[in-house]
Amino acid sequence: MTIPDRIERAIEERVASGRYKSRNEVLSKALSALEMWEEDTEAIRVAVARGIAQLDRGEGIPGDKVFARLKERNKSFRKKKSPK
Repeated sequence: MTIPDRIERAIEERVASGRYKSRNEVLSKALSALEMWEEDTEAIRVAVARGIAQLDRGEGIPGDKVFARLKERNKSFRKKKSPK
C-alpha cells in the first residue's frame, strides 16, 4: 500500500514536532480517533432514527417550546460560568 505524499508529510511533521515518538504512534492515534468518530456517528444515527420514530408517533415537542428550553439552559449555563 502506498501512502499519499500529503499524509506521509503530516505523519513526519508530527513525529518531528516531538508530540509523537514514532510513525506508529501517529498512526495508532489516528486510528483511535477514526474509531471514536465511527462510534459517535453510529450513536448519532441511532438517536436521529429514534427521534424520527418519536415524531412519527406524535411525541414531538413544538419548536417554540424547544427553543424556549434551550434559551433557559443557556442562561443557566452562563450564570454558572460567569466569574463572581
